[in-house]
Amino acid sequence: MKYTKISALLLAAVLMAGTAGCAQQPAAGTSSPSPPVSASQSVQPSATPSAAPTPSAEPEEEYASYTLAPTLYSETLKLDWNYTIYLPRGYDDPANASKTYPVIYLLHGAFGNHRNLVERFSTPEIMDTLIENGQMPEAIVVFPDGFNSYYIDGPALDMESAFINDLFPTIESLYRADAAKEGRIIGGISMGGYGAARFALKYPELFSAALLISPAVWAEPTRGNDLYDNWHVFPEGDANFSQSVWESFYPASYLEDYTAKNSPVSFYVISGDADTTVDISEVQNFYNQLLTVAPDAQLSVEPDGVHAWTFWEPAATKALEFAGSVLQGQK
Repeated sequence: MKYTKISALLLAAVLMAGTAGCAQQPAAGTSSPSPPVSASQSVQPSATPSAAPTPSAEPEEEYASYTLAPTLYSETLKLDWNYTIYLPRGYDDPANASKTYPVIYLLHGAFGNHRNLVERFSTPEIMDTLIENGQMPEAIVVFPDGFNSYYIDGPALDMESAFINDLFPTIESLYRADAAKEGRIIGGISMGGYGAARFALKYPELFSAALLISPAVWAEPTRGNDLYDNWHVFPEGDANFSQSVWESFYPASYLEDYTAKNSPVSFYVISGDADTTVDISEVQNFYNQLLTVAPDAQLSVEPDGVHAWTFWEPAATKALEFAGSVLQGQK
């Protein structure tokens, strides 16, 4: 009997423990219970139904800057033409619906495309910083695809005519872009610097400033240069490259036309003294010719600057600072 009572007591204890364990499991169809609070956590009191949320110190910024990568159909080129466009903070704000913005056209270099100056380094971030710091007014930036055209009317593409007849009018019709000379700037890197120099000297009535970053302004391209060896942008007859054709398009060939139009452009040239692609002596030679018609043109020779993205990011920042000063009437 003694052992029977002990067995019954043990059995009752087991049954009670099992029942307690089952009580902690959720019933079918209910949610799982909240995990227990660890010893290192503090338990916060529940908010009362009437408690209002605490407003944040700074409301979330509306109408931030952004980029788009649309296309336009070019009647000149007979193709859908890619470009990227940066629109500044507040562009979509209804309060700015009647506001127009200056436009900076930035041209990429050889073997590049319209995304280079957005992806290799972030021109939009540079613009945001300059605008925030008061060094640049709110402005639009357009990055057109120039292929390997040198931005001329060449044997394959009439790129110059496409800019004048298609790109500029389209940008100014689709976006609230300033169509006046004072609100339009052109710039570029390497091949794009060549293109920007040429546009500004040939069409000074269209631009207030030109930003020439490591411009590809060789006086005489030679063997070993892709332009001379492999491209067919400046051919003559059976020759892949013609020096006389190159000279006919060379930016300095428009110096007399520039003077005759009497519509000054602010030029900013920046290049590195360690550039082995376009030697600084070539840039200096072009700059000396430029000074004969644009005596206020600026040249910045950067120590150890090379023909590469590592140099072009800080160089583009300096060039855009110059552009900002022009747009703000300081140059």
